[in-house]
Amino acid sequence: MIMQTIKKYLVWLWLVSVPLLLTGFACSVFFVGTDSPLLAPAIISLLAFAALSLFPGLKNGWAIPRSYTFLFVMLFWFWLLASLFWSTVPYVSTIFTIILSILPALFAVFVLAQNAQEWTRIHVLALWLAMVAFAVWALVQFLFLFDQYGPRIHHPFLDPNSMAGLLNLGIAPAIGIFMLAKNRWKMIASAAVLSILYAGLVVTQSRAGFFSCSIASVILLAFCIFRNPDGFPWKKLLFILALAVLVPLIGNSQETLENLVRPTIQETFMETRSLEDRFYLWESTAKMIKDHFWLGTGLATFYFYYPHYRLPLDRSDGFFAHMDPLQFWAETGVMTPLLFYSVLVCILLRTIKAVRAPGIDMRGRLEIVAPFCGMLALTGHAHLNYHLYMPGMLLPLAAMLAYWYLATEKVIGDFSTRIFWKPEGVMKKITIAAMGIVIFFTAGWIIRASAATHMIGQVQKEAAANHREKSERLLSLSGIIAPGSFNRYYEYEARTRLASLWNKSGGMNQEQVKKIYEETMYYLDEAEKRNPVFTTIWDLRARLFYTVDGIVLDDGYERADILLKKVIDWNPLATESRIALATMYKSRGDIQKAIYILESGAQWPRSKGRTDLSFLITLANLKLQTGDQVAYDAYMQEAQRRAQSYGMTIK
Repeated sequence: MIMQTIKKYLVWLWLVSVPLLLTGFACSVFFVGTDSPLLAPAIISLLAFAALSLFPGLKNGWAIPRSYTFLFVMLFWFWLLASLFWSTVPYVSTIFTIILSILPALFAVFVLAQNAQEWTRIHVLALWLAMVAFAVWALVQFLFLFDQYGPRIHHPFLDPNSMAGLLNLGIAPAIGIFMLAKNRWKMIASAAVLSILYAGLVVTQSRAGFFSCSIASVILLAFCIFRNPDGFPWKKLLFILALAVLVPLIGNSQETLENLVRPTIQETFMETRSLEDRFYLWESTAKMIKDHFWLGTGLATFYFYYPHYRLPLDRSDGFFAHMDPLQFWAETGVMTPLLFYSVLVCILLRTIKAVRAPGIDMRGRLEIVAPFCGMLALTGHAHLNYHLYMPGMLLPLAAMLAYWYLATEKVIGDFSTRIFWKPEGVMKKITIAAMGIVIFFTAGWIIRASAATHMIGQVQKEAAANHREKSERLLSLSGIIAPGSFNRYYEYEARTRLASLWNKSGGMNQEQVKKIYEETMYYLDEAEKRNPVFTTIWDLRARLFYTVDGIVLDDGYERADILLKKVIDWNPLATESRIALATMYKSRGDIQKAIYILESGAQWPRSKGRTDLSFLITLANLKLQTGDQVAYDAYMQEAQRRAQSYGMTIK
């Protein structure tokens, strides 16, 4: 009677919980960084889902797993939370702590839910069908919208590797369902779904994703062959082999074929510019780890520290290390990768134990091995990408991990070892209050952060349109709404005042300039407290010193010189700071020094577009001033060539 009541209650909850989970998933796949407008609704949806999942436990209690897998997942989570206390950039670290918490928190929510196996099964099915829908959308882009989204398909994800990672998570379960299917129509339907998922993977042209899929699929198929009581499934294996070979020919795209079907493994996986970049990237990250071995610099602070360590041959954007455990180490210390690999070892050992359990049939075995191989493909690919920093990856991975765990628990039979806890009386009130505080604090913080970020974007637009009053009003409002660690408010308060000095310095007296200078310094100090290695703040301070040289400061030029050199030393790719320093030297008549500053930066990769062109044109003009017409012509020709490739013109 009690179980029937619970099941009816859960069926009713599914009508709410499934849309909440899918909403969170749909919003999370659009994540491209801390400015993503859909991050807040994604987190709020997941918080609501978590509350809905755990709510019945307030009445019936929770059975807490007592296993090494659950323990190490929780320790990994607690260490990430603890790393906030020593982060040097708390605002960014808080955002990514919330994001990375999706994996351990949702895993715990699923395994602690009432009737956990049924609860998890329905939500994993919903997410898996969503993966199939993304694969269909990938094929639509490839076949009908190639000019808009090609050649490497990835919308709405940040890049093709991210879409490949998600589809890899769904391919292994699709193989498992296909291998279990015996009814003709079930075989046809499962084969069609598998074909769609695999074709979606292929059109991303992610070689690392393709390689990860191949390894995971081989392991899964080995279980299907050697542990199959129905004999050797040669027809199904032949279909999968044909699928693997023929799908890359979809759309008759020569480019797709050349990127995935190469004559040799070496040609496919070694002779690639992106892989060379990763080796340089990892070498530079290792240097960063050497200086921050034990505690790291703070979660998601890699972008701010990495420029100081990067090599000239590294052409990556520097946002991620493209190897998640390595970046964990650089940002949060040695404990994080140790705990991460401890989780993986626990998963492996628990999988082996479960598939060896007596009495397990083929279906039970594949319910364990298929999600295991899906997780293997994604986490393996995470050693060449940044999947574990993407909420769109972490959410389905958490659900898949929970499904796998509950399947192994059913076979191993260690549910009886769980610790049952039912809060009653005062403890129940404390539990409700604690859950409410966590949910509302997290939701409130992410809403405030997203609103403030959006307002800063509007401030930029209004300032560009010369709507000064509206820009200042929005900026003040963003400062009221934003979390205390939000450094961009202070940065833009400083920018606003610095712009007023540039625009009106000729019509101001010394006292007015001094007042604005002191206000600007205050806001720059506050911004630097919240992000001490953000070289943009150093650059702005240097420009302030140079602007008030001879008005407020007697040594403004010298201070600006020191700070801009500091910027360039920390971040050799700070092209605008190089140009500013070269312009300063030029204003003092030191042309050779200005040329040296720019030429010493020529070995470093530069951002494509206006800044790159400005660098080349400035250097060309300096060469012309020295009478070097040949060098001037060469730099201007290169600038013209690049401008054409950027779709720009040089006046």
